[in-house]
Amino acid sequence: MKYELFEKSTFSAADFLTECEGKALKTAAIQKAIDSAFLAGGGTAVVPEGVYPVGTIRLRSNVRLLLKSGAILEGSREPEDYYVADDALEPYDPSWERVDKWLPPAERTGEYNMLHSPLSRWHRGLIKAINAENISIVGEEGSFIDGRDCFDKKGEEHYRGPHAINLNFCKDVEFSGYSIRNSANWAHSIWFSENIHLDNIKVYGGHDGAHFKGCKNILVENSEFYTGDDCVAGFADVDFEVRNCVLNTACSAFRIGGTHLRFHDCKVFAPAKYVFRGSLSDEEKRNHVPSSPKKRYNMLSLFTYYADNSVEIPVQPGDILLENMTVDGADRFLHYNYSGNETWQRACPLASISFRNIEAKDILLPLNIYGDEKTPITATFENCSLAFKEEGRRGARVHAAYAEKLAFKNVKVTGRDDEPFVKCFKPCGEFVFENADIKGEKRVETDEEFVATPI
Repeated sequence: MKYELFEKSTFSAADFLTECEGKALKTAAIQKAIDSAFLAGGGTAVVPEGVYPVGTIRLRSNVRLLLKSGAILEGSREPEDYYVADDALEPYDPSWERVDKWLPPAERTGEYNMLHSPLSRWHRGLIKAINAENISIVGEEGSFIDGRDCFDKKGEEHYRGPHAINLNFCKDVEFSGYSIRNSANWAHSIWFSENIHLDNIKVYGGHDGAHFKGCKNILVENSEFYTGDDCVAGFADVDFEVRNCVLNTACSAFRIGGTHLRFHDCKVFAPAKYVFRGSLSDEEKRNHVPSSPKKRYNMLSLFTYYADNSVEIPVQPGDILLENMTVDGADRFLHYNYSGNETWQRACPLASISFRNIEAKDILLPLNIYGDEKTPITATFENCSLAFKEEGRRGARVHAAYAEKLAFKNVKVTGRDDEPFVKCFKPCGEFVFENADIKGEKRVETDEEFVATPI
């Protein structure tokens, strides 16, 4: 980061508010502060204390957006306020298609065209950056970015609106200090970017907390995610670290595919504080209902593998390590299912994953370790405690297929001791049990059909 550029000049959004007189949105004032810093060769755009109703704000190279204590960027509830107009200051690439409609997979005529188009409806964001370098968002204590669960009938799943922060093709990104609440889609949607640092971020409600696609050199630390969807997600990422974070979710704590990933020293627990918004009725979604009784708050999985066909995966996924964690109440500990029945896992197999120094309790469902015949998986569990609920799904506690090696070293497994530990649905290679406190038969073969509910 070229921090000295942020100190070159300072522009306050307050100085441009007269341009917004009589207008419901204050987008223009904040954008003018950003543009002034950009034209000065770098600087800081300051948003003072107060509530600022906004549509899309474009962050530009060498600009730091500083949210002062008590500053709230309050997203519009009108989805058309997030349309990205032509930009005279930094014109958009005309090849970036403006796809206006989300289509479910069965109806798509292109390869995820809405995801490949930075100007598409799906890529709308409250804060947006494209081809920007050396950018920063810093929030003082008590600053918020509020998506207000903007309902968009034309959006993903016919209700999701803009992301809170959406980046495409950016480099040298530093975000810290602020909180995001009620994001209408992902809180952080970051695509094909590199050198990304998120520090001391808090996310409340909404959808995915931080989602990265095709990114390199990512660090997320000292942050808290209380989400209605996945906490940390993405795939085709390389060199990705998450450390010292709190993760509370109604989906997966980590829904990830990539290479050389390190997730450690985190606290993971359920039930979720915020509802999985997909379980709400259309009326509840439309009316910005934050929670609803008898809807879904359970955590689906600690780790769910992720690799679909929306982006190219140039590097073999593997070398993933989760360590030094406590996990309380995740229905699944591990969900890797390359059997073919999951759209989100079928693009590229996972070569290796390890778990070390993890204490997990109240596991409801079996661990799924279903690999690929040509790229069988190696999975290692070391110094782990896995406690299963007695009232969970009966049967083996691990379902395996096409594994090159499964190793359990210094592992203690409790609950459902009368059941086999591992059931192999397809051929598996080497099994290692070293100082493993596991009751019941350790390994059985079966001709049964493998069944797993997709996540």
